[in-house]
Amino acid sequence: DHSNIPYLFSDNMRNKLGFIESGNNYNQLNNEGGGIGALGKYQIRREGLIDTGYLTKDNKWTGKNGIKSLEDFLSNPNIQEKILDEYMKVQHKYLSHFGQTNYLGAKYKGLKSNFTITDTGLLAAIHRTGVGYMNKFFQNLEKDENGMYYMNYNKITNPDLKTKFLWIETRMREFEK
Repeated sequence: DHSNIPYLFSDNMRNKLGFIESGNNYNQLNNEGGGIGALGKYQIRREGLIDTGYLTKDNKWTGKNGIKSLEDFLSNPNIQEKILDEYMKVQHKYLSHFGQTNYLGAKYKGLKSNFTITDTGLLAAIHRTGVGYMNKFFQNLEKDENGMYYMNYNKITNPDLKTKFLWIETRMREFEK
């Protein structure tokens, strides 16, 4: 059992994330967004594969854990599960470095419902949008008179930013626990 390690998802969380990302299909290849696209059950992108040491900055497979090609990656469920753990460990370092883990346990007043900010919620959100949008999200948070955090969407004029913030809020709610 590794449920007490913040950057490892429980089986339940893995199945939920895998289902949302690919319908739990290890062979899923999504070329949307260009480049190598999003790969496998968890739709890991180029940056995630670079961060975990599977891909070089010039898009060459490193051979780490025997993964020397896209085909190796897509046809290896065990490695995809291992990469998710490695990827979440890196993402957790970003969240910690930029202070977002300081919000753990805080109450959030969401558009659909209130929830608590958790490790799994933060990790699912950063997986969806990346570190840049997470930073912007937390820089724009406000607090109400009861000490609950919320996003004042009326102040967010950029439609792309509003969309990404909604994604973050949704992920934090759906992956609260």
